[in-house]
Amino acid sequence: MLKVTLTKTGSARLRGFSRATLAIIGASALALSSTVAATAATAADSSQARIALIGDIDSLNPFINVLSVGDDLLKYNYEPLVAWAAEDYAESPAIAESWEVNEPGTEWTFHLEPGAKWSDGEPIVADDVIWTIKAIQDNDSLKTSKGL
Repeated sequence: MLKVTLTKTGSARLRGFSRATLAIIGASALALSSTVAATAATAADSSQARIALIGDIDSLNPFINVLSVGDDLLKYNYEPLVAWAAEDYAESPAIAESWEVNEPGTEWTFHLEPGAKWSDGEPIVADDVIWTIKAIQDNDSLKTSKGL
């Protein structure tokens, strides 16, 4: 069992570990801190993002991508209309800052976030959302993407 004791100087004392275990933890922390520092320095000097992946990407098209590795990468590229909150997975605003649904659930009205822009600086407008929905409705392969 790990016991952490704070001293008056604010340092932490660890009890319940052998010296060898503490040495391994210390060496790992040192290696990790130098890697993080090097990565942070590289990121600060570049406009590129480096993302580690655990497998191959089958497509950068969010409609036909099937593998979860691609999903992980696409989360950085595409903002959804509505997202899921991390705390409780409830619907939360993304590009749409709010929305209403009529009583029978047949009509949804989304209010887009003012000032939302694409990566090229162009504003995100309702026609962009409408185009995406129509593309899904008109293309059978997009209708069945991810089993939807």
